[in-house]
Parts: sequence; C-alpha cells; structure tokens
Amino acid sequence: MSKPQARLAWPDIAKGISILGVILLHACLAVPDGMDSTLAAINRFLDPLRMPLFFLVSGYFSGKILNYSFGELFFRRLWFFVVPYLAWVPVELWLKFRELHANEGQEMPELKTYLWHIFFGENMFWFLYALVIFNIVLWLTRNLRPTTGLLVGFSPLLLVPFHSNYFLLGSAILYLPIFIAGTRLRPLISVHAAHYRNKPRILRSVLMAMCGYGLFFFWSVLPADSIHAIPMPGTVMLGYEELHIVSMLLIKLLVLPAGILAVAWLAHIPVLSQALQFLGRHTLPLYLAHPIGNTIVFGYLALGSGMVIRADADSLMSRTTTWVLILVVVGLVGGLVFHGLSRLPIVGWSLTPPSLWGWWSTRHAARTTATPSNGAQVLGKRVGKPVGKPVGESFGDSYGDSMARRL
Repeated sequence: MSKPQARLAWPDIAKGISILGVILLHACLAVPDGMDSTLAAINRFLDPLRMPLFFLVSGYFSGKILNYSFGELFFRRLWFFVVPYLAWVPVELWLKFRELHANEGQEMPELKTYLWHIFFGENMFWFLYALVIFNIVLWLTRNLRPTTGLLVGFSPLLLVPFHSNYFLLGSAILYLPIFIAGTRLRPLISVHAAHYRNKPRILRSVLMAMCGYGLFFFWSVLPADSIHAIPMPGTVMLGYEELHIVSMLLIKLLVLPAGILAVAWLAHIPVLSQALQFLGRHTLPLYLAHPIGNTIVFGYLALGSGMVIRADADSLMSRTTTWVLILVVVGLVGGLVFHGLSRLPIVGWSLTPPSLWGWWSTRHAARTTATPSNGAQVLGKRVGKPVGKPVGESFGDSYGDSMARRL
C-alpha cells in the first residue's frame, strides 16, 4: 500500500511570505508616514514577489479544473471563492466607510456604491474576485495546446490602455499570466524548486532577478512626466501608466524564478519554515481579518480618539513604527479569530461554505460521469482525471489543489 504524498512545504511558505507582506503593506498604508518607514522599505523589496507568489501557487494547484465541466468548476472551486467574497466585502466596505464618515466627515454612501465596489472588484478582497475570473479563463483554455494556453494569459495586455479605469483589468494584466503559468508549467516549476541548490540554476535565476530589480529601481526614480504619450489608433494613448504596468509584469516574471528557489531553500530552515507554512495554510482568514482589524483598532480606536501619529513623535505610542507593528500583530491575531469563526456553524459558512458538490452531482449525474476533455494538458504531462475529495471543500491549499484541509 503506497504512502500518501507528503504536503509540499515551499508552496505554503510562498503563501506565508505573500500574506505577511500584504499585512505589513496595508499596515504601512494605514498609518501616517508608514510608507516612509524602514519596515515599508524592507517590504518594498517584496513588491515584485508578494502577489506573484500567491497567484503562481494558486495556479500550480489548479490543474484539476482542466478536466472539469462548468458545473464541477463552480461547485468544486468557484463556490468557495464567491461565498466569502459576497459575505465579507460588504462588511469591510461598511466599516471603512463608517470610519471615513466618523473621522473625516464623508457622507455614508448609497447602496449603489457598495454594489459598484463589489461588482468591479474595487475592494480589499479583490483577490477572491480575481481567482474566480482566472479560474474561468484557465478552464476556457482546457482544450488548447499548453503554449497557446500560456499566450491567452497575456491577452489582457491588449487592453492595457484601459487598465487605469478598471482595477481588476490591471490585476489581470499583472497576475493572469502568472496564474496560468502556474498550471501549464507545473512540471517545470516542480523541477526548478526541487533543484534549489543547483549552482547554474541559482546563477541564472539571480541574474534574472538582478535585471528585474534594476528595472524596478529605474521605474521608482523615473519622473512620470519624462515619458510622452504615444498616440495609437483612435483616441488611445500609450503613456507613463501603460508602459509602467507592462514593465511591472516583466519585472515580476524576471524575479519569480529566484523567488521560487528562495522559498524552496527556506523550506529547510527549522522554525522559520514551520512558521511561514502555518501562515500559508491560513491565508484566507488572515487576508479577510487584517483590513477589518486595521479599521477597528486604528481607524476607530486610535484615530477616532484624536491621537496624532507621526514618525518623529516623542511618545512611543504616537510613533509610526509602533503602530505599524501593532497592526501587524492585529492582523495575525485577527486571522486566528477568523479561523475560529470558520469552525462555527452558520457563521463559519461565510468563510468555509458547505460543499454543494454532492447535491449538484446527484442532480446532474450524467454530466459528472461524462468523459473528460482530451485537450487538458500541461507542458510535460497530462492532467489526470480528478480523484478523491473534491477541490474546494475547505480553503486550505492555496485556493487550489486541496481545499479539503480546513484552515
């Protein structure tokens, strides 16, 4: 009897680094002078890796959906993104709008404002919306050749002149290619991570990363008015913003190979590895909890009390760095609270909704027993027919390969 495969460590570490960087970023953004702090400068080094690692791992564990029907895709995957999104986005929006109303006198918005933010994904939980879209796009490429499927991931670049009008379009430009690459290039990624000590591989990856960070630094010092808009057919213009986002995609692609080797190496560092894996296995509650915690603890209690916070404040409790660290702790503790909520009946369903797969498969048995498409391929191997527990029964494995482990 074969032993069950051990859970890969490096994908969880990649997610752990990603969520830790996100929590720190949002803490720095929330606190006055936070983006000028030393912590923000350190976190800025993760900018080309923070979300790319998350979406790469999400795609890495999404190969099964290439053999799904659309019903399977929805009930075994998308359902577990849609429910937390619709349950918690209105809560986070209301709390934030309430903070702005109390502290800055802004009017509370009408219902249509909430609907707009939800429908267009302009909120703190946009990544769930993006995962829904990315999974659908990946599923639509299931009958394409692997290389053609990879090219589809870059198709949002055709709409780059309009990305500033739609937040999710910008996210698709930056992260859809990486998500699809995670699926289509999984065998190559696995080999790359397994050979994290191979010196030629390290050298190539480091050189690519140096080019990426060099380009990243170049854009950080380049004045926006130094690039003149390039006219395109019709009324479309390509200017600083358009060239910047295309360059950001290139930067992320250049840095990712070194990032994969780094997280694979971290998997062998005692204590640190276990800590990052723990965070990576609890990404969803951490992501949902930390902006809500920031609003309540900092927006309501600190700013609401009239506290003045500055980088050079005399009082320790009025300093920027102190509050950035407090909000990081709040985010981590909030993740534990939300993890506890996920264990409760009814309320917990907003985080880990009950599976409807059994109900749907019973009503649509003919569909679930149909022969899977012959076109589902990744570079290097065929994607087998899904077996075992359906993906999506809980939110464990990077929103991907095994949601069967509860957070």
